[in-house]
Amino acid sequence: MHSVMSTLRAHRPAVWLLVAVALAATTALLAACGDNAGQAPADVQQPTLQALPVAPSPQPQSPQASSPLVEGYALLKGCALTLEVADTAEERTNGLMGRSALPLSHGMLFAHDTMRRWNFWMLNTLIPLDAIWLDAEGVVVDIQTMQPEPGVSRERLTQYTPRADALNTLEVTAGLAQTLGLAAGDRVTLQHGGASAPPALLCLS
Repeated sequence: MHSVMSTLRAHRPAVWLLVAVALAATTALLAACGDNAGQAPADVQQPTLQALPVAPSPQPQSPQASSPLVEGYALLKGCALTLEVADTAEERTNGLMGRSALPLSHGMLFAHDTMRRWNFWMLNTLIPLDAIWLDAEGVVVDIQTMQPEPGVSRERLTQYTPRADALNTLEVTAGLAQTLGLAAGDRVTLQHGGASAPPALLCLS
């Protein structure tokens, strides 16, 4: 024991130097660990937050008014009938749906491009109508009276089909054909494209 203590006393400066070096190394290591805890490594890019663009609120679209149907007139037994002309698929599909009344002197012409047996039904139609089918020369090929069928499913609605091929179909107030004495084989003159009937022929009211 004496010899050891003597040795330590003899080398006391060297021992304290080693202790000091060890403490300095420990302090440097702790300082380095503290910095890394709050920072990302130098080669790792820190994510940046960017404000996302805000899309503008959609502006309300004003409803576009549907274009009015082209008008014309038909001459039946010397009397003129003011017409709305349905000459597009959409107009023919809508027809007179939802109308609560139809003046006696008015009707709708369903204008087609080809001859065939065009059939009709009374889907969402509220008023009774006469359907008058015409060939390419305006000759009546058939007349049928169509009645509203409220509450009937479309699968069970009556289908009105002419006896022969037709190019155009007139829909008028029910009973008008009988009132005028119109029958199959009679000729109907059609004028449309904005034409107006001569006042002297406006005999329906």
